[in-house]
Amino acid sequence: LAVRCVKFRPIVTNTEMGTEILLASGDAAGNLRVWRLTAPK
Repeated sequence: LAVRCVKFRPIVTNTEMGTEILLASGDAAGNLRVWRLTAPK
């Protein structure tokens, strides 16, 4: 059994600019992708 994709729990932080969300996922090739999203107030 091989793991094809790993998703990590998102991290949500409330800042002065709005809500910041960090998302990360990894795949079998060892690539790590991180997204930083900001939702305005």
